[in-house]
Amino acid sequence: MMKNYYSYLLLLLIIFTTACMDQGKNGKMLGSKNTRNKKSANKSTISFQNESKKSIFYGLYSPNEISEMLEREKMQYKPESFLPVEKASQFTSSSKIAMNLGIYGADFSITKMFDDPEEAILYMGAISELSEKLGIPASVLETSAIRIEKNIGSIDSISNIATEIFTTSTEFLLETGRENALSLILMGGWIEGMYQALNIIETDSIPDSQMVEMIMEQKYALNFLLTFLRNQYEDPDVAYYYRLLEVLADHFDKLEIYYKPGDIEVDTAKKVILTNWNRFDYSISAISDIKQIVTSIRSIVVEI
Repeated sequence: MMKNYYSYLLLLLIIFTTACMDQGKNGKMLGSKNTRNKKSANKSTISFQNESKKSIFYGLYSPNEISEMLEREKMQYKPESFLPVEKASQFTSSSKIAMNLGIYGADFSITKMFDDPEEAILYMGAISELSEKLGIPASVLETSAIRIEKNIGSIDSISNIATEIFTTSTEFLLETGRENALSLILMGGWIEGMYQALNIIETDSIPDSQMVEMIMEQKYALNFLLTFLRNQYEDPDVAYYYRLLEVLADHFDKLEIYYKPGDIEVDTAKKVILTNWNRFDYSISAISDIKQIVTSIRSIVVEI
């Protein structure tokens, strides 16, 4: 059960925040059609509310849920903002290798969404290189490389092979008692998704409310991610990045999500909040602070 759970997370799940980029229509966490912006009495705070049935997922996404959220045609494709593949060979510590494997997985997934097989193959190379550094059997990676060469024009085939590599990596790390590496892979992927999403939000004016809603709801995902890292807190590297994310969580707490009393249901089995009405209060400065902190954490993660 645990192997399957991590396997679902490690490739596609890590890019859930890229759904922010389509400025949303579909998917669990996207804003409703009845969303409206208004200035509150406090001029430094902006409020908007939803008045249609929705469910807010407060865990981490499965691949099927991700695919429902993505609307490729409205997203902005900016491969120049990805982590350069040339850096893969420069990461040497196990924590850096794990986190940047998550980052490369997130960037790879975006290339897949935009049907860019040439870029996808480059990121597959980086993924394979870091997987090998984690100790994944060379025979698995060599076989994958041969299959990629045979399917070089098919982005779906390349994606399936990448998923298999991540699944194999997951099983290997679990079997060798390296759950700390898995937690750091998840962190790297989440940070990269946030980084890519926040890059398209302009904080010198009022941003699109649906994009802000998506960002605000990541406070739930961040709390969920922190529980993974907390379980591995005895690892000094995990503890260090856990504390960085705690700072980010403190800033997320400044973004308020309200629900109408009596009109809320929490499904703990599916990890969803069901509601017909909610209100989001935020300040542009708070969003800007989160953007700066995410960028700073990402810089630390990719630093050689």
